[in-house]
Order: sequence, then C-alpha cells, then structure tokens
Amino acid sequence: MKQFTIKQGNKVMSVVEHYNDGKVFVKEGNEGVFLKAINGFSYEVTEDSAEAGSFYNGAVENIVWYIMGSIDKSNDYEVEMTVSEEYK
Repeated sequence: MKQFTIKQGNKVMSVVEHYNDGKVFVKEGNEGVFLKAINGFSYEVTEDSAEAGSFYNGAVENIVWYIMGSIDKSNDYEVEMTVSEEYK
C-alpha cells in the first residue's frame, strides 16, 4: 500500500491510501470514503469498499494534488502545504 499524508504546517489535513488492488481510501479527520470513479481532477466517492474503483498511480497522484488545492482554497494560503509518500 502507498500512503500519501497531506499536511498544512504540522496539522494532518488528509490521508490518501492507495491499496495494492488499486482501491483508494481518503481520510479527513475522523471520516473516510473510498473513491468510486475519477474523472480528471474530480472524483465520486462511496462508503462501500465493494463499490470502490481500481486506479493506477497517475490518477491517484492527480487526486492528491486536487485535494491539496482544495485544502489551500478553504484554509490559509500562508501556511506551507506538504505531502509525504510512504509504502506500508
């Protein structure tokens, strides 16, 4: 599994988990959803893992950048945004 952790300053804003079967789980705070479909930089979500789609690395990385942009727009542009990538 590949995990992307998106932070603004020291605060974790979102975690995107890309599993070996291609499914993607996005956590923000205490909530999380699976990605059902990706269309460019937008996506559909589901709470049911059986409905989740299977995605390749490039599509998942686009979604990580989209989420980072969304966080920036709704929060403080002055606080540095970072993303780290780990394999688990």
